[in-house]
Amino acid sequence: SMTCRAFAKALGANCQTVRKLAKKGLVKPRTRRSTDAFNTLRFDKRAAEGFLRNTQARKEPMISWK
Repeated sequence: SMTCRAFAKALGANCQTVRKLAKKGLVKPRTRRSTDAFNTLRFDKRAAEGFLRNTQARKEPMISWK
């Protein structure tokens, strides 16, 4: 699985952007409990790669930043 930070790096974005994508339902995270009791977002590698592939194939932006 990929961390939020690794997924953000693959997107060329930051973790806050990835969290917004997850909140909007554009990418589905796997929530897991980390060792220090904070909930961290993890992403299935195949799902993340599929999201990246789909966004690169589209010509129009998927996200409205308004």
